[in-house]
This record gives sequence, C-alpha cells and structure tokens, in this order.
Amino acid sequence: MRARPRHPGPRVLRAAPILAVCALVLAACADGGAGAGPDLAGKAFVSTEIRGVDPGPGAEVRLVFQEDRISVNAGCNTLMAAATWDDGALRVVGPMASTRMACPDDRARLDAWLEAFLLREPRLVHDGGTLVLGDEDEGIAFDEQ
Repeated sequence: MRARPRHPGPRVLRAAPILAVCALVLAACADGGAGAGPDLAGKAFVSTEIRGVDPGPGAEVRLVFQEDRISVNAGCNTLMAAATWDDGALRVVGPMASTRMACPDDRARLDAWLEAFLLREPRLVHDGGTLVLGDEDEGIAFDEQ
C-alpha cells in the first residue's frame, strides 16, 4: 500500500490570502498608527531655554510625563493634568490642577504663563534626549533627565 502524497487542499489555498491580510493588519496596529506620538510616559525633562516670557533669575521648568498625564513645576507650584502627546502637539485635557503655595512674584508669573502656554496645545518635538514645546517665539526647550 502506497502512501498518498499530501497536498494542501483547496480550503487551505483559499485561506492563505486571508491570513496574509490579517497578518498585515496586525503588524500595522502594533506600529501604533500614523498619528502615534513619542513614548514619553515615565520620562522627566528639565528646561534649557524658556522663550516668550521673562522667567526670572535661575528659573527652571521640570516636566514629567506619566501614563496619560503630565506634571510641571517652575520652582513653586506644581501643575498637573490629563494630557495626550500625539500628532506633534501636547494637549492638556480639561483644567489643570495646582498646588497652592504662596510664590514670589516672578515665580507666580511664570506659573501663570506656563499654565496658559500648556493650554494652547503647543507643538511637541522629541528627538533623542531633547524635547521642544512651542515655537521660536514662545516655547521651552528641555533635556531629558
């Protein structure tokens, strides 16, 4: 008795293109899609340049990204909010919460400017260890900590 050679049946041959399309769709989803932003969750940045406001002597802005949230401190109060950072912009979702410290005038002005700036959905560019929010006229450049 001779063994019959095994050939893929017509069902298997018809299913091959469907399986190939499914694999391509899954690969595209794993990439995060075209509008996915940089993976910043868990990263912290410290300002190297602040444009558009006089920050006062020795001012430094610290920005921390958490999963779907940011917190930012400019030397006095800490501002916090839900946020997204895809499609090349930082978008604060809803109002920002803040600690309520009594700050010196220059730090209070910087806090107010920072909140207004972040609520305007500044452009976000992340390149290696550098992060830039805003533009040439008004913005903040950061280095990753």
